[in-house]
Amino acid sequence: KKQKDKWEKTCNEFQENFKYLAKNKFIFITNIFILLIAFTAYFSIPICITYAIGIGKYVPYIESLIIASFVFMSASFLPVPGATGGMEYSFMGFFKKYVKGYNINALLLLWRFVTYYLPTIIGGIVFVINKSKKKS
Repeated sequence: KKQKDKWEKTCNEFQENFKYLAKNKFIFITNIFILLIAFTAYFSIPICITYAIGIGKYVPYIESLIIASFVFMSASFLPVPGATGGMEYSFMGFFKKYVKGYNINALLLLWRFVTYYLPTIIGGIVFVINKSKKKS
């Protein structure tokens, strides 16, 4: 009963917020624009890393964006934290056409650090700082 009530509350909130967005088209379009920018920035990380390690000229920017979106999408179906394993496998599979040899390993390690481990570390630090501030 308790779980059912919680589920119904969540569904009702979703429906109310959807109606709100349908009435306020400016907010809806603004959110879409912000998400477009955010995803473009996130999907641009591999190309930035390729330029940082000196192999950027071998990977076309638009194709890198498309590949990164496919990696993100394919890993979304993996039911493990951080899509560990599947994310790396799909990244290697998609990018091996452009990046050869040890460079693909360097690209993978740097990309995974920037997109997964660094946010996890920063989040942990922020969590500890906020928790210690609440105690005092």
